[in-house]
Amino acid sequence: QVPAPERRQRILREVAARFGDAALNPVRVIEMNWSTQVWTRGCYGGYLAPGATWAFKSAVRDAVGPLHWAGTETSPVWPTFIEGAIRSGERAAAEVVGAGGAAVDVSETAVPPRAARFAQMRG
Repeated sequence: QVPAPERRQRILREVAARFGDAALNPVRVIEMNWSTQVWTRGCYGGYLAPGATWAFKSAVRDAVGPLHWAGTETSPVWPTFIEGAIRSGERAAAEVVGAGGAAVDVSETAVPPRAARFAQMRG
């Protein structure tokens, strides 16, 4: 394992190569080991085994009775990214609401950009 100070320098050199030498002097550096976090359990993005998407098709997101599945791995759009997780949650919510008879549009164009979504959440 690479010691923390060396990891920091490697990362800063990579960022500086892309954005200039000012990146070598950040105000703060925060390093996160996601595998130690209780809510993520190490996953910035989950990956299914090669061929699993083809083999399982929509089975990873199909409702089972009253159970509706959500998570970045179940999203057909932007899987393994936060965008996929958000869309997956919106899809599952729409399924639950839809089961009660209400229509909810979760199409690509109906989902507002992330900045707009955060503004809506803040009220």
